[in-house]
Amino acid sequence: TLVLSLLLFLPVAAASAQTVEFLCVVSSDEGTAEISESLLSGCEDTFFDLGIIATDSRPVALDRDAWLDPALGIAPAREGLIEYLVSIYIEYGSVQAGGRLLPVALLYRVIRVEDASVLGSGSVDVPQASVDSPKKLEAFSRALGADLAKSCLPIIMPSYMGEIS
Repeated sequence: TLVLSLLLFLPVAAASAQTVEFLCVVSSDEGTAEISESLLSGCEDTFFDLGIIATDSRPVALDRDAWLDPALGIAPAREGLIEYLVSIYIEYGSVQAGGRLLPVALLYRVIRVEDASVLGSGSVDVPQASVDSPKKLEAFSRALGADLAKSCLPIIMPSYMGEIS
């Protein structure tokens, strides 16, 4: 009977889970993959902690105008049965950290995939950071991703009150 109960419960649990995909567009892919991917990990970890199913794809280098295209990422998200698309634009600047570019601007849009409507948009302040080691760089990037996710959560989950530390 336990197996039967689980089989009956799992479809209901899966049907109620929210699904989010992070689409990451970067201004440059010259030595920025590690930072971008750590930032995405910070986003996903924050969502997973709230029980939201999150996924991403590899960062892609495009200019800001291409990122603003309302159709960008919608078709693959629909095919993947994603509810919300968080479209992120990371602008990398000339500040070097261990030979790497650092983010100077971080913009986002939260899009309901079903009708491609933009539910909200904004930016996250990118602090000046001393990232003189790979561990510090990863921690900085993950924290930036967590901040971005926390900015998006009230749009996706109106009941979110900021309890995640």
